[in-house]
Amino acid sequence: MNNNRLLVSKWATRDVLVVSAHHRLNVLSILFSVFFINFSMYSQEETETNEEPKVTTSGASYVDKLNPGQHSVFTINYKVNSNLFFEVRGDLQVYGLMEVFKVPFLAKRYVSDRFYILSGGEIEFTRNFSGRDAQQFAPQLKLLNGFGYDVNSNFTIEALHDLNFSENSSLSPFANPNMFSVKGKFKF
Repeated sequence: MNNNRLLVSKWATRDVLVVSAHHRLNVLSILFSVFFINFSMYSQEETETNEEPKVTTSGASYVDKLNPGQHSVFTINYKVNSNLFFEVRGDLQVYGLMEVFKVPFLAKRYVSDRFYILSGGEIEFTRNFSGRDAQQFAPQLKLLNGFGYDVNSNFTIEALHDLNFSENSSLSPFANPNMFSVKGKFKF
């Protein structure tokens, strides 16, 4: 009878240790999920081929679950020749009661292997959802000029100046009359 109790005790201890380790794993996965559930990101992978395509796309999107909103960006490049590109970018920012969508149309010319200048126009649409009906602000028209530098294949620094041509009285809450920005872009 003592041997049976000892055998049952060994099996029970082993099962308790297995359940305890499994429980710790569940607790860690729950903590990990709770910690990272606040941030979700989606992106598109670029593939390597022997021929360079004329049209390339990239994009990313993320949702902030603590502050209701969505943030998305995309880029479509068209290669005219080895140092001239046409580019369409999209930037959608959805906040709790506001939606801002910007679409720049740019020409990008490389003057060296890594340094480029760019110029073009941008249109910005803004809607306000705070009332019963969505209020559409007048579209903002901008002129963009700037330059950029490809530090390496995964990181680019860009400086842009945008000049807003719309009337100051009709500026939407997120529009600036004149802005200079420096941005960094990681590719992964």
